Amino acid sequence: AARRHRRVRPPLRARAVVVALSPKVALESICFEPRLPERRRQLVGQLALGAYSKFVLVYETAWWRGDGLSGSSICSDASEEWPIFATFDYVHEAHGEQRRLHALVAFATAELARATAELSPEQRRGRGDAGGR
Repeated sequence: AARRHRRVRPPLRARAVVVALSPKVALESICFEPRLPERRRQLVGQLALGAYSKFVLVYETAWWRGDGLSGSSICSDASEEWPIFATFDYVHEAHGEQRRLHALVAFATAELARATAELSPEQRRGRGDAGGR
């Protein structure tokens, strides 16, 4: 059985803070003082996160750059028909090697994310086709 280990840390005091956690995780992980209002705690405790997945599509070359494309995109109306809501160019040179990693990082939502979560890592590999490239 998995056990959750909590580290005790000294309290932090600040006039403002940016919390980069889902509301539910923040509620479960942070001891707010003064305590959050009961209605807020109940609301946050009932929130369900959406389905999101991150894909890393690795290629031999950064072909999109050769086509004059940046590799970055934002879709303001991702849907079941087009579940990719963001892509980013990622070209990385490994330290001490002559090898470069050419990749597009894509974020998906909805059914594609849920369907992908059901696949084994082996099933996920090799599924991208990027127009036959």
